[in-house]
Amino acid sequence: MLQDSLEIFFVFSQSPPGRDSLFPSKKDMVLALEVDVIRAFSFPMFFALVLGLAACSPHSFNSSENLDGSAGILNGELKTNRDTPASRSVVLIELLNRFDQSLTFCSAALIGPHTLMTAGHCFDPRVAGPVTRFRVLFESHYSSWGNHLMLNGTAFKQHPLYNSTRLYDHDVAIGLFSGNIPPGFAPVAIDTDTTANYSNETVYAYGYGRTKDYTGIPGEDLRDSTGTLYRGALRITSYNDLADRYWTSPNTRAHLCQGDSGGPQFLEKNGTLKIVGVNSASWGEMLPNGVRSCAGKSQATKVAPASGWIRSTEKELLQTAHYH
Repeated sequence: MLQDSLEIFFVFSQSPPGRDSLFPSKKDMVLALEVDVIRAFSFPMFFALVLGLAACSPHSFNSSENLDGSAGILNGELKTNRDTPASRSVVLIELLNRFDQSLTFCSAALIGPHTLMTAGHCFDPRVAGPVTRFRVLFESHYSSWGNHLMLNGTAFKQHPLYNSTRLYDHDVAIGLFSGNIPPGFAPVAIDTDTTANYSNETVYAYGYGRTKDYTGIPGEDLRDSTGTLYRGALRITSYNDLADRYWTSPNTRAHLCQGDSGGPQFLEKNGTLKIVGVNSASWGEMLPNGVRSCAGKSQATKVAPASGWIRSTEKELLQTAHYH
C-alpha cells in the first residue's frame, strides 16, 4: 500500500514521557512504525502524519521578538524566559480521558481571558485517544510528574470543516478554561485579514516539540528532546494556494517537528503582533528506520479565514459557561 501512494506524513501528538499513547484502532489507519507515538491514515492518494505539542511560562515582556533566521525549534532558541507578548501567550494543554488520565498534550495560545486556540487534531479521538477534557498548564518545561500551575478546561470545539478532505484541512480548535490567567501570561490578537497575502513573510513559531531531528537509526527514542519551549523563524512560501492552510519553506534552519502541534505562528508588522497560523504538520524525507525527517516544509492552518468561526464559537461557549 505504501509503495503505491504519494506519501505525506503528519506527526501525531506526543505522549507525556513515561506514559503510553492510547490511540484507538481505525479501519483505514495503518501502523507506520512500531512505536506508540506515530501512526498514519491511509488515503486514496496520500498518507498523512500530524505534529503534536508545545508550551509556556511567566515573566516580563518587551515589545518585539527580535528573531533572526538562525532561531529555530529544531536548532532552536530556548524560550523559557517570557519576555515578549508572543511568549506570554503560549501554553500547554494536557488532554485527559474520562478517568482524568493523561493521554497526550499539545501546545496552544491564549486568545482571550478564558479562551485558547490550538490544532483541531489535538481533540481528534483517532489521533489523541478518547479525549473528554483538558487542563491548561502554564509552564515552560513539561513533566508528567510533580506540581503544576494549571487551570481546568471546561469546553472545546473543533472547526466544523476539520479534516473534511482527510488532509487535515481546517486544523484548528478552541478551548475554554475556568479561572484567571496567572501573572506573567496574557492573550494575544488573532489575524482577521482575509485579503492578506503573507507569501515570503517571516513568521515565528512556538512549540514544545523536538529540538533535534530524527537520526534514522532503528530503535531511536522518538520522545527525545521534547517538552521544553522553543521558538523558531519560518518563511511562508505559498500562502494563497489553499483557502485554509499554507506552507513554510524547507530551506530554513528552523523546522517544526513532533510535539509542536497547536503552537502559534506569529507575524509582527507595522507594530502589530498577531497569530496568523497554527502549527499542523511537517513533511520530510523518509529516513532509513521509517521515520520522516522534520527537515522539510511544514503545514500551518490559516487563522484569518477561521476567525469568524473562532469568535462566534467563543461567544457561544462563554454564554453557555456563564463566564463574566
